[in-house]
Amino acid sequence: MKRSVATILYSFAAMLLVLGLVSGFYSHDHVLGWNPKGKSGLMVCGISAALAVLFGWLSDKGKHWPLYAGLALSFLTIAMPGSRFFIAGRAYSGGDSTKWLSMVVLGCTVLVALRTFVSLSLLARGGKQP
Repeated sequence: MKRSVATILYSFAAMLLVLGLVSGFYSHDHVLGWNPKGKSGLMVCGISAALAVLFGWLSDKGKHWPLYAGLALSFLTIAMPGSRFFIAGRAYSGGDSTKWLSMVVLGCTVLVALRTFVSLSLLARGGKQP
C-alpha cells in the first residue's frame, strides 16, 4: 500500500497531537488534569502538528515542496526531543522518579518522527514504502 505525502503528514500530526495532550494533561503522579510542567510539550507538539497539517494540505493541492518541508520538520522533531530524552533519562536513572513521564512522551515523539522521516525519505528517493 503506497501512502501519499499528505497521508503521512496527517498521521504525523495526529500522533503529535495525542502526545501533546498526554504531555499537557497527564502528570507523573498518575493524575489526569492540567499539568503546568507539560505546557511546553503541548505547545511544541501543537505547533508541529499544525505545520504538518498545513504541509499535508499543500501536498494535496499538488505542491511538491511540502515533502521536503515535512522531512525538515520530522528531522527537527527527532533532534530536539531526542536530546531532551537523554537528559530526562539521566535524571531518571539518577533517582528523579518524576522524569518517567517525560522519558515516555519524548521517546514516543522521537519514534513517531523517525517513522515519518523514514517514510518521507523513501518517497523522496522514489522507493517503496515500508
